[in-house]
Amino acid sequence: MTHRVVYAPRSRRDLEKIRAYLATESGNPATADRFLTKLFEHCEALKTFPTRYAIYPYARSWRMMPFEDYLVFFDVHESLVRIAHIRHGARKPFPGGRG
Repeated sequence: MTHRVVYAPRSRRDLEKIRAYLATESGNPATADRFLTKLFEHCEALKTFPTRYAIYPYARSWRMMPFEDYLVFFDVHESLVRIAHIRHGARKPFPGGRG
């Protein structure tokens, strides 16, 4: 089964913040853009078999997918994968919630 991947408003805000941070830290917006391109490609891979990733223990309706130093939190509903939140893996766990 192929799923459709959608991005919740919260995850879109996360992506904007990640891009801004990486562009500032690297001093090169193209570096940030390349990172986001790879991240989007990784997220789009959830179209097939998204349940291969672990359930997030703090919000059991969510799953988490690692990507470099980040974690992508998502849920699966029938043929839809909703990217809910993206955050740096070094941050403390969060309780989940809708985004």
